[in-house]
Amino acid sequence: MDTSRMTAGQIQMYYNKQRHQQEKDQKENSQEQVRQRQQTNNGSPNQLRDILKSDFYKTVDTTLQNNRKKEHIQRNLNQTIDNLSNDKLDNFARQFDDDKI
Repeated sequence: MDTSRMTAGQIQMYYNKQRHQQEKDQKENSQEQVRQRQQTNNGSPNQLRDILKSDFYKTVDTTLQNNRKKEHIQRNLNQTIDNLSNDKLDNFARQFDDDKI
C-alpha cells in the first residue's frame, strides 16, 4: 500500500493493523499445531472406547486368558509328573499309549 499520501497517524494505524493481523495468524497457527499434536499423541477418548468394545479386543483378551490358564496347568502338571513314583509314572505313560490304539 502506498503510504506517501497518508498522515503519520494513518501510517501508524495501518502498521498496527498489519502487526495485529500477523500476531492473530501466528496465534491461530500455534493453537492448531497444539490441537494436532494432542490428537496424534493421545487420540480421542472415543477411539479407545471403540477399541475396548471391538471383537478384536475381545478375541485378544480371551486368547491371553486362555494362554495364562494353559501355562498354569502346564506348570502344575509338570510338578505333578515330577513327583510321581515310577509305577504311577509308567501307568500314566501307558494311558497315552492306549489312546493311540
